[in-house]
Amino acid sequence: MIERNIANGNIRTDRLKKINNVEEYFKNLATGSTQFPKANTPLNTYGDEFISYPYTPVHNNSIILITPNLSYASSTSPNWVSSAVFLNSNAAEEGSMISYCAFLDQPSHLIYTTKSINTSRDIITIKIRIGGNNLTTTITFNPFLAGKTTSSLLIEEFLII
Repeated sequence: MIERNIANGNIRTDRLKKINNVEEYFKNLATGSTQFPKANTPLNTYGDEFISYPYTPVHNNSIILITPNLSYASSTSPNWVSSAVFLNSNAAEEGSMISYCAFLDQPSHLIYTTKSINTSRDIITIKIRIGGNNLTTTITFNPFLAGKTTSSLLIEEFLII
C-alpha cells in the first residue's frame, strides 16, 4: 500500500496497492523550436516531442501515475516553458506543467505528476513534449555537460483494492 496522495483524485491511499514501478533514464541531447503557446488545453502539436516510451500495463483496470523529470535550457529569456504528457496519439494532454525561465540558457528542470485511469492491457505510448511560448525559442533537452545529464520518466501502476 502507499501513503502518498494521488494527484487530483478522490481515492483513499489505503485502498491502493502498487503493482508496477518503472523508471527510465534519457541521456540524449536534442533541440527543438516548435512553439508551445500558453493554453488552457495543450495539444499534441505544441512544442517538440523529446520522449516517447511504450508501456504495457500490468492490469487492465488500474491507475497509472506518470512523472517526468525533465532537464532543459531555453535560448531566450525571459520565457515561459511548457511541457505536457500525451498518451498514444490523443490530441489532448493527460497533464501539463509550465515553468518560468528568467535567464538565458539557465539550467532548469520540470518535474510533475499526472494520473491516467487505465482500462486495458494494451501498450500505451507515453509522449513528453516541451516548448517555449514564443516563436524564437529553442529548447535544449539534457543540455548540461554536453548531454551527460539525464532526464527520467517514472511510471507507477496501482490497483484499487
